Amino acid sequence: MRPLALLSLLLCPFAILSAQRRPMEVAIYGRMTDPDGSLSRDRVGGFGGRIGLYMRERVALEADWSRGVSPAPALELAPTAVRVTYHVPIAAGWTGILGAGWVDTRIDPAGPAAATREGGPTAIIGVRQEFGAGVGVRVDAVYDYLPHPARDGVDQQHAGLQVGLSWRLGRLAVRRG
Repeated sequence: MRPLALLSLLLCPFAILSAQRRPMEVAIYGRMTDPDGSLSRDRVGGFGGRIGLYMRERVALEADWSRGVSPAPALELAPTAVRVTYHVPIAAGWTGILGAGWVDTRIDPAGPAAATREGGPTAIIGVRQEFGAGVGVRVDAVYDYLPHPARDGVDQQHAGLQVGLSWRLGRLAVRRG
């Protein structure tokens, strides 16, 4: 699927939900990915962004995109993910996050091999600490499973850690318990 078509499909639900004045979360983050060993032994460092719209009090539809490059041999990973996440208060100012969805990853290895796009299931688990006025820090562990990539016929698994700032916009009244 072409990136522009994928982006359009990702943003359509956000436009509909935002028209209903749903609370949303916007984030920027740094990401460190441990790519599948068939691609690289070096970690891939990069950055990304996220937008999430709350469909219910504790349930959000999130889309995120990141891009990272490893040192020599160069490997570029650019995952675009859509997930449904569940947010549960765990302590004053702290929220636990658990979610799953689909990821489409652009993989561009070093050398003459052409870049490919692979898709598969993705999972996320994390925490968010809010400091006030909707501003917080969010830390997430991400797991992407890419079955039978066209590249070499072997399943790939990527694990990532995302740390960044997030802003909650709109009114969200999450009750404890």
